[in-house]
Amino acid sequence: MARYVVTGGLGFLGQYVVREILDRDPKARVMVVSRSRRKTLLRVLDNRRVEFVASDLSAERDFSFLQRGDMVVHAAALLPHTKGPDENMVAANVEATKRLALACSKHGVKRLLHVSSVAATERFPATQVTEDSFLSVKDLSAGEYALSKALSEKALRETTGLNYVICLPSTIAGPGDHQSEQLLATMRRLPIILDWGNLQNIIDVRDAAHGIWLLLRRGKRGERYLLTHHHVPLSRYMAFLASELGLRRPVLPVPRWVVRAARLPLSIYSQLNPGTAFTPELVNRLLVRRSFSNAKILALGMRFNHTLEQTVSDTALWLRTTPRVQS
Repeated sequence: MARYVVTGGLGFLGQYVVREILDRDPKARVMVVSRSRRKTLLRVLDNRRVEFVASDLSAERDFSFLQRGDMVVHAAALLPHTKGPDENMVAANVEATKRLALACSKHGVKRLLHVSSVAATERFPATQVTEDSFLSVKDLSAGEYALSKALSEKALRETTGLNYVICLPSTIAGPGDHQSEQLLATMRRLPIILDWGNLQNIIDVRDAAHGIWLLLRRGKRGERYLLTHHHVPLSRYMAFLASELGLRRPVLPVPRWVVRAARLPLSIYSQLNPGTAFTPELVNRLLVRRSFSNAKILALGMRFNHTLEQTVSDTALWLRTTPRVQS
């Protein structure tokens, strides 16, 4: 009987990874590691093959939930819209990854799949981004989240004897995405959608979970894999979502200097409203215009099963019909 451990298994992506594992491996047992027990959209804790483990990885000492031969997915991380006002994202995310990596090496796990982010790649590349693109850990202007992912990857490379694979997903969307919920709340307050020329790469959460399953089985030791799909203007995605929800919102072009000027007010706003998605880091993301190659994961047999239209439609349906639960 195969054993899997999914940190952050009650998060937005994590719960889909748990379901993917259960669907793909009928003999699998999954240990879901999270700070606290809570209901999720997919109700993964209701499955008899799932066991809950309470742990704060950044403070965990013995990692007694790990066993030799485990397949581990590290999806737990503080995010700009989930961290508390007194939490240090870099310290928490990097420390958790360091501790987990050392424990995985010590316990002899079969593989550790680390969920990083495209944020850990070069911000202003001259060409299309590939797996050979790395964010400099000295680039403090990249923001807390990006630096935490870059430093976490560095911690994996420095861990002796660890069989690890790194995936770098782009913006993940789909049913259960509370950033879309915050986006909807904003669109309801504003009569227009602003277009500052930002291009966004979006992947459906179900495709992301499938990609993680694929990399657990076929990814090469020590390698990075970009997990990216739809490359579209963010304003188009927002307009599509608004339309699916019955909101008519015209798109208004905005000079990029206006976005840059939003850093200070967003910094004040995010301090007054902990948990908001509207942070200074959002400005950093909005100003970056990159395209990504997914040729490497396609070569492993990756197949994307959801069009952008399906992702938006399913997200809109969830927003309209599902009682709000934590995910």
